[in-house]
Amino acid sequence: MILTSKLRKPLAWPSGKQLKIDGSQVQSMDALYDLLASELMFPDYFGKNLDALFDCLCDLAEDITPLQIVISNTPDFLANVDEEERDELFCLLNDAQETWSEEISPDFFSLVFEDFENSQEFFDELFIKVERI
Repeated sequence: MILTSKLRKPLAWPSGKQLKIDGSQVQSMDALYDLLASELMFPDYFGKNLDALFDCLCDLAEDITPLQIVISNTPDFLANVDEEERDELFCLLNDAQETWSEEISPDFFSLVFEDFENSQEFFDELFIKVERI
């Protein structure tokens, strides 16, 4: 289950990174991989696939953790990606969140959707459950 919030909350940690993603600018997996690799300083050997993404998200550098990813324009986010691949991405984000939750704290890796209330259709399409907090 992906824990999300409709409200952006300040990070509960003294350090960390808040990565803002404009969904209208990230409509393909390649665009997402490039953005995350650049912003989160993934190693050069990052393979631009879901397995590599999971590995990199679970091995983030100390200076960018905890990590809060804030997505705006949610209905446009990954608009050019088929539903199955988008579902797999959200499952992966959920798995990364659970991994950090077990190792450190539930708020060490979090997702915030700025326009959560206006994106009901987007979330209804996902086959995974989204807890609205």
